[in-house]
Amino acid sequence: MEAKKVAPSSRLFGHTLLDVKDDQEDRYEKSTSFLQSLIAGKGEKELNDALNVTVAKDAKSHEDVCTGFMVLILTEPDTAQKHYRYLTLVARDGFHCVITELTRLVLDKYLKFKEEVRRQLLWFIREMIKNQVQNIDGLCWSLMRQIAGGDLSQKNLWLADTLMDIFTENRAWLEKFPFLLRSVVYTYLRIIEDHAHANLVALRSKEVAFVVGLIRDRFNDVLNIGRDLVRLLQNIARVPEIEQLWHDMLHNPSSLFPTFTGITQIMNTRTSRRFLQSRITPDMEKKLVFLTSQVRFGSHKRYQDWFQKSYLGTLESQTLRCDLIRFIVGVIHPTNELLCSDIIPRWAVIGWLLTTCTSPVTASNAKLALFYDWLFYDSEKDNIMNIEPAILVMHHSMRPHPAITATLLDFLCRIIQNFYPAGSELVRNGIYSSLRQIVDKKVLPSLSPLFDNQRLDRELRAMLKERFGVFLTKEEADRSDPGAIMDKDDIPTEGDGGPTFSDDDEEDDIPALQNYEPEPEDISEPPTSPKPAATAAAAAVKPPDLSAQTNNGHSINQDRVIAIERRLSQQHNSNGEGEEDLEQDILEKLEELREERSSERRCEIMDQLVQILIQEQADGEETRQVAEKLSDILRDQFEGKIFPEVPNSENIEDSVGQPLFVIFRTLCEISEIDPNRQPILAVLAELYGLQPRLGYYLLYFLKSYNKLDAKSKAALYKDLCEAIDDNNSLDICLVNDMRQCQEDDVNMFVYLVPDIYTHYQKAAIGNVELLYLVVSCVDGRQIQTLVSHIIARDFIMFKKDSFQPVINISLSWETFEQYALWQLLQSHEIPVDCILPLIPRLSYERHAEALTHFMHLLKREKPTAELIKHLMSRDPNPTDRFVTAVLSCWLSQQFEDGKKLGDLIGSQLCKQASPAGGKRKRTLNLNKSQNSLGALAEMTLGHLDLLRQTCRNYDLFNMRSIQQALQTVRSLCTDFQKKKFSDLFALADSESEEDSNPKPKSKSKSTAKSPGKPKKTASSSGGGGGSVKNSETSGLSTDSEDDPVPTKTGKGRNSAKNQRKRTNKVSYKEMPSSDSSDDDDMKKTPKKRKKVSSESD
Repeated sequence: MEAKKVAPSSRLFGHTLLDVKDDQEDRYEKSTSFLQSLIAGKGEKELNDALNVTVAKDAKSHEDVCTGFMVLILTEPDTAQKHYRYLTLVARDGFHCVITELTRLVLDKYLKFKEEVRRQLLWFIREMIKNQVQNIDGLCWSLMRQIAGGDLSQKNLWLADTLMDIFTENRAWLEKFPFLLRSVVYTYLRIIEDHAHANLVALRSKEVAFVVGLIRDRFNDVLNIGRDLVRLLQNIARVPEIEQLWHDMLHNPSSLFPTFTGITQIMNTRTSRRFLQSRITPDMEKKLVFLTSQVRFGSHKRYQDWFQKSYLGTLESQTLRCDLIRFIVGVIHPTNELLCSDIIPRWAVIGWLLTTCTSPVTASNAKLALFYDWLFYDSEKDNIMNIEPAILVMHHSMRPHPAITATLLDFLCRIIQNFYPAGSELVRNGIYSSLRQIVDKKVLPSLSPLFDNQRLDRELRAMLKERFGVFLTKEEADRSDPGAIMDKDDIPTEGDGGPTFSDDDEEDDIPALQNYEPEPEDISEPPTSPKPAATAAAAAVKPPDLSAQTNNGHSINQDRVIAIERRLSQQHNSNGEGEEDLEQDILEKLEELREERSSERRCEIMDQLVQILIQEQADGEETRQVAEKLSDILRDQFEGKIFPEVPNSENIEDSVGQPLFVIFRTLCEISEIDPNRQPILAVLAELYGLQPRLGYYLLYFLKSYNKLDAKSKAALYKDLCEAIDDNNSLDICLVNDMRQCQEDDVNMFVYLVPDIYTHYQKAAIGNVELLYLVVSCVDGRQIQTLVSHIIARDFIMFKKDSFQPVINISLSWETFEQYALWQLLQSHEIPVDCILPLIPRLSYERHAEALTHFMHLLKREKPTAELIKHLMSRDPNPTDRFVTAVLSCWLSQQFEDGKKLGDLIGSQLCKQASPAGGKRKRTLNLNKSQNSLGALAEMTLGHLDLLRQTCRNYDLFNMRSIQQALQTVRSLCTDFQKKKFSDLFALADSESEEDSNPKPKSKSKSTAKSPGKPKKTASSSGGGGGSVKNSETSGLSTDSEDDPVPTKTGKGRNSAKNQRKRTNKVSYKEMPSSDSSDDDDMKKTPKKRKKVSSESD
C-alpha cells in the first residue's frame, strides 16, 4: 500500500499536507545543524573560541552562524537569552544579516509561523531595540504590516497589543525615527476603528491613549502623514480623546504646534504611498498585484470570489474595503504595457469592491476613499492616476449598473457642502480641478454623457447641472471633436508634457516583497524636496512611464501620440457614418408599430420587425437607433405594471401578450448556437441601457414560458447579461434586475424568487445582496408564501456552507429584516453546528434577534460537549439570560438529559481548571490579583452562579459530577475568586460534609424535616454519596448512583436516599450569602465549612 502522506516537519513553520519545503527553509536547517554541531559538548571558553574562529573564516561561515543563532532564538525559548548573547558576540555586521533574514521571513512567511515562533520573534525584536541595533526600525515597519485591518482574531489582536507595548516601552527610541513614528500613528488610528466591540474596551482605551499622546507630543512629525490622517480621525471622531483632539485642530490649531494653521494645511498634503501600503498585509498585496497585472478581463470572477472568501467574508472585514480602495488608487499604477493589454483595469476591481459593501456606513466610507484625492486636488502636486479610477468607474457602470453610477455622482455632489462646511469653497475648487484635469488629459472626452444621461433620474440630473453646469456649458459651446474614451488609464496627448507624477518626484520607492531591505534613508526621514529622477520600484506597483525624456525636457512618446490621433480620427469618421438613416423597411415597421393601437396587431408588427433585423443582421449603430425608437414606442409597457393582481395562468398569459415579449419569444425559439440570435441580443442590450426594467421582464417571461428547460432559460438570461457588458457576472445582473423589480412591484418580485433560486442556484444561493432584497420588502403573507415553497421542497435559499456567513452579515440589518430572514432559515432545518461559532460573539444588547432564534434552535437540541463549550464561552452577564435559559430548558426535560448536562458541564469545568492553567500560575503570583483559573474556567463558574440564582430546578447542583468539579476548581482559585463564587462553592461544601461525616440512621428522619439547612439542600436527589477523596477517580457519576430510588420506605442506604430526595424543593436562593449573612447564619456550620476549606486549600 502507498504510505500515507504527512506534512513536512519544520522548526519555524506549521506546514500542511500541501506545503513543501523551499530552498530558504533548507538553508535555515543546514545553518542550524551546522551551528549545533559546532557548539555541542563545548564549555564556555571553548565555545567562544570555536565561534570566533568559524566566523572569521569567510562571509558564508559568518552568515551560517548568525542564521543558525537566529533560528535557535526563534524556536528555543528556554535558551533564547543565551543564544542571543552568543549572537551579539559573533555578529560582525551590526546584525545586518539577521535583520535582512527576519524582514524576508516577516514579509513572506509570517502567516505560516508557529505560535511559539511568533512570540519569540517579538521577544527578539524587543531585545534588539533595547540594544539599539541598526535598521531594526525597518523590521518593525514590516511586522506592523501584518496587523490586518478588519480582523478581530486573537492572533491579530495579540500582535497589535504586543507591538504597542514594545513601542510604549521604547518611546524614546521610537521618536528617533519620524517615518516609523508616523506609520505607528497611521496604523493604530486605523485599527482603533475595528476595536469597537465591548470585549475590546481595555485594548481600545490603551491604543487611544498611546496614539493621542504621540499625536500631541509629535504633532509636527505626524502632520507629514498627509490628508489620509484626517480621514482616519473622522472614522473614530466619537471617541472622547479624539473628539477633544478634533476640537483643538478646528478651533485652536496653534495649541498643537505653533505653525499649524488648520485642517486645510493637512488636506493639501498628499499621503505617501508607503502609508497606504502599510495597511495592506504583504499577502493581500501579492494577491492584488497579481489580480491587476496578470488576470485577463473576463477571467477575473473566480479570482475575485477567492479574494472575497479569504479576506472579506466576515462582518468585521467591512472596514478593510476602504484600505483596499486607497491602496489600488494610490499605489497600483499600471505600466504602459498593462494599459495597452486586456488585463483587468483598476476601475473594475474598485467597482467590484463597492458592490461587496453591505453596510451603509462602509459604503459611504468606501466612496469617500475613492474620491478622497479629488477634494483638494492640485494638478501641480497631485497625480492624475489617483483621480482616474473614480471617473472610469462611473463611466463604465453607466450602462450595465446605472445605480452604482448614480450613487457615486450623488455622493460627489453632496460631499462639496458636507465634507468640510467651513472650507466648502476649497473642496469645490479641488473637485473642479480634478474634472478639468480629466477632460484636459482625455481620460473622458466629455462629461456630458456622464452628468446629463437619461439613465439618471431627473432630480440627480438637476443637481449635477447645478453643481457642475460650468463644464456642461463649456462642452455645449465646443463639440467639434469629442475625442476618445480611454478605457484603461490616462495617456498624455502631444505637447502637454504629460501629467506630473508626484510619486516619482517626491517619494521613495515601495520595496518589493521578495527582496526588501530597509535602508536608513528609506525609513528615517521623508524627502523634503523634489528629486531629479524617479528610481525603479517594484514592477507591479510603479507609476507608468508615460513618456521618454528628450533633450529639450519635453515629455513625448511619438508612436503613442500618433496612435491616439489615428484612433480619434477613426472614431470621428465612424460616428459620422452612424448618422445614416436606418433601412427603409425597418423604419416603416417602427412607424407602423408607433401608430398601431391594437395589441394583437402590434405583436404581429413586432414579429415582422424582428425578422427583418435578423435578415439584415443588424449591429452597431443600427441596433442602437432601433433600441432608442423602441424605448420611446413601448414606453407605456415599461412605465406601467404588467403583473396581474390575480396571478393565475390565464392572467399571466394575457400579461405577456404584448409587443415587447414577442422579442423574448423569438429569442427563445432560436437555438443557442444560431448566429441569428446576435441581432436580437444586440438590440435588447441597447434597449436595456435605456429601460433597465427589461431585465426582470425577461425573467418574468422565462418563468411563464414552458417550452424551454431550466438550463436553457438560465443560459438565455446569461447571454443577455454578456451582451449588455462582456464583464457582467450573473450574480450582479440578478441583483440589479431583482432590485429594480423590488422597487417597481413587490408582488412580482416575490413571484420570481422561487425561479431565481431554482434556475440560478450558483449565483443566487449565498448571495447576500439578493437575500437582503427579499427580506427588506416582504410582508407576513409573502414570507408565508416563500416558506411554503421551501417546505414543499420547491426550491432552497441556503446551503450548509452559506448559513454562517449570511447570519453573520445579517446582524446589522433591521429587526423585521432579521426576523424575516430567520423564518426562511428555519424552514431549511439549520444544522446547529453552523451557528456554534457565532454564539460567543453575539451581544445580548445588539444582537437580540439572532440570539432569540438561537434559543429556539438550541431548545430542540440535546446537550453535547461542543454545545456546552460554546455556550460557556459567552461572557457572563446578569442581564443576559441566553445561557441560563438554554441550560434551564435542558434541565426541565427528561432526567437522562439533565444527568448528561451535569456530566458535560462538570467534565468541561475540570478540563478548564487543569493544574497547568491554575496551580502553577497561582504559586508564582501569590501577591497578584490575576485569575489563576483562566478566562474560560471563570466564565463557566459565572454562568453556573447565574444559573444558581435563576433556576428553579436544582438537581444539577446535586449531581456528583458538578459537586466534584466545584471542589476541584475551588482548590485552584485565588482568594478573590473564592469570595466571588462563595455561594456557588457552598453547595460543594455542604455535599462533601454530608458524605465525609454521615449521621446516625436514627437521625435521618429528623434531619429531613429541616429543609432550610444548606447541607441538606446540597445533598438532594441526583447527587451520589461520593466523598471528596473519591473525586480524583472519576469526574462523572455512575448510572447506578443516579438511578431514581423506589418510593419504598426502609432502612439503610436506600432509606437515606429517600430522606434526601424529600428535600429537593429547597430553594438555593434562600441560602445565606457569605457576603451578607448575619451571626446566626454563620453559626450553623462554622466548623465543617472551615474543615472543608482547609482541605481544598
